[in-house]
Amino acid sequence: MSIETRSGRAGHGIYKKRSTGNSGNEPLLLLISEIIKTREVRTTISSAVIEILNSWAGNNIAKKTVSGAIGKNIQKGLSRPEDILAEDELSKLFHNPGQIANLVDHLPKILDTIFNMANIAGESLEKLPAADRKKILANILSAAADGRSGKVLTTWARMVATVHSDDPHFFVTAVKPGVTKWIEQTDFGELKDLLNGIAESAGAATKMINDVIWEYPAKVVLLISFLPTIFNILIGIVNESVGKFNNLAPDLVADVILSCFREIDAENLGRTVNELTELIRKIDTGSSLIGDAGVSGFNKEISEFLKKMISSVDVEKLIRAREGIAAGKETVSAALFDSLKEDPEIILEAIRKSQVLYNPAIKSLWMKANLVGELPEEDVAEAFSQTISRMDYTEVAEIINLGTLLMNRVRNLKPALFPSVVSQIADSLDLDECEEAVSGFLNDAGEILKPIGQAVIPQLITTVCNWLMPDESHYEASIEEARDSICSLLHSKEVQQ
Repeated sequence: MSIETRSGRAGHGIYKKRSTGNSGNEPLLLLISEIIKTREVRTTISSAVIEILNSWAGNNIAKKTVSGAIGKNIQKGLSRPEDILAEDELSKLFHNPGQIANLVDHLPKILDTIFNMANIAGESLEKLPAADRKKILANILSAAADGRSGKVLTTWARMVATVHSDDPHFFVTAVKPGVTKWIEQTDFGELKDLLNGIAESAGAATKMINDVIWEYPAKVVLLISFLPTIFNILIGIVNESVGKFNNLAPDLVADVILSCFREIDAENLGRTVNELTELIRKIDTGSSLIGDAGVSGFNKEISEFLKKMISSVDVEKLIRAREGIAAGKETVSAALFDSLKEDPEIILEAIRKSQVLYNPAIKSLWMKANLVGELPEEDVAEAFSQTISRMDYTEVAEIINLGTLLMNRVRNLKPALFPSVVSQIADSLDLDECEEAVSGFLNDAGEILKPIGQAVIPQLITTVCNWLMPDESHYEASIEEARDSICSLLHSKEVQQ
C-alpha cells in the first residue's frame, strides 16, 4: 500500500492510491476519495468519531482513557501539516468542471443507491413490531423536528430585521447587482423556446400518462377518491383555524381585522387602479390603431377566437350539459326546500330579517339621488342631456321591432299558443282572491293615493282623448271604433240612470 498526501508528497495517512480494478466505478471512487481528503470532511469525520467515543466511554474512567487515546490518534491521522483553516478545499474541489461532470455522470447511480437504501430501510422497519416501528419513527421525526429550524429561522429573522431597520435600502442595494447580472446573462429567448417546447410536448406527455394509468382503472378510481379527502382536510383546517379565531372576544376580532385593513396602502392601491385603467385605455386605443376600418384589432381577434372555439363545440353536448345543470339546480332547490320545511323557523327568521338586505340598497339609492339633487341644476341638466342624447335609441327601437316581429310570426304560425298560455294562467288564478287583494288595496290606500290620481289621471285621460280625436291617419278606422265603444259605454250608463 502506497501512502501519499493530497500534495503528492510522502507522509502519514490512510488514503490509498487509486487502483485499476474498478473500471466502471473508478471515476466515482476517485471523486469520493477526493471529497474525503478535503480538510472540511476530515475535520467533520474526526469530530464525529470523537463524539462517538466520548458517548461510548460515558463516566467510565478506563473507557475514557482508551477513547481519549484513540481519539487523539484518529485526530492526528486525519490532520495534515499543510492544512490551511481559511482555505475552502471542498468548494475548490467542485470548482473543477471535471469533478462536476463526474458527479453528474454518476448522479443517477447515487440517487438509485439512496432510494434503494431508503426502500430497504422501510422494508426492514415494516417487519418490526408495531411498537418498535412507532418508536423508531418517533425518534426520526423528533430528530428532524427538534425545534432547531425554528431557532435558526428566528435568529436569522431577527438579524435580517435589525439590518433592515438600520438601513432600509440595504437589501435592495445588495441584491441589485446580482439581479442585474442574472437578467443580463439570462437569455429570455432561450427560455421562450424552452416553454414552447414544453407546451408542444405537454399534451403528448399528458396523453402518455393517461394512457398508462387508465390501464389500471382501479388506481384511477382511487386517485380520484383523493379529491374529497383533500377537500375534507382543507375544510377541517379552515374550521379549526376560524374556530380558534372565533373564540376571541368580538372587539378583539374586529380590532385585528380593522388593523389589517388599516395596514393596506390605500394610496398605492389607488395608483394600481390608475395603472390598470390606463392599461385598458391603451389597449383600446392601440386596438383601434392596428385594426381595420370600422373594426378594432381586439374585436377582430376576439371574433376569430370565438369562431374557432364555437366551431369546435359540440352543440348537442352543450345543450345536454345545460339541461343537466338546470336539473341539478332544481334538485338542490327541492332538497333545500324539503330541509327548510323541517325547520320553518329558518324561513320565518329570514322573513323577519329581510329588511337588512333591502334597506342598505334603498339607502344607497337615496344617497345617489340626493347627491345628484345637491349638484348645480344646470350641470345636472347638461350631464343628463349629453347622456340621453348619445344613447342609441335606434337599437332600442330595433329590439322592440324584432320582439314584435317574432311574436307575430309565432302567433301566425301557432295561433293557438298564446291563447293557450293565457288560458292556463287565467284558469289557474283564484279570481276571488285577486278581487279581494285589489279591492282591499284600493280601499286601504285609495284615499292616500287620491292626490296622486288627481294629479296624474286627468293628464292621462286628456292625452288619450287627444289621441282618439278624428284624424285622417292610417289608424282612423280603429280610432273611430274606440270612440264608438266609449260612447256606447257612456250612453248605456245614461239609459240605466
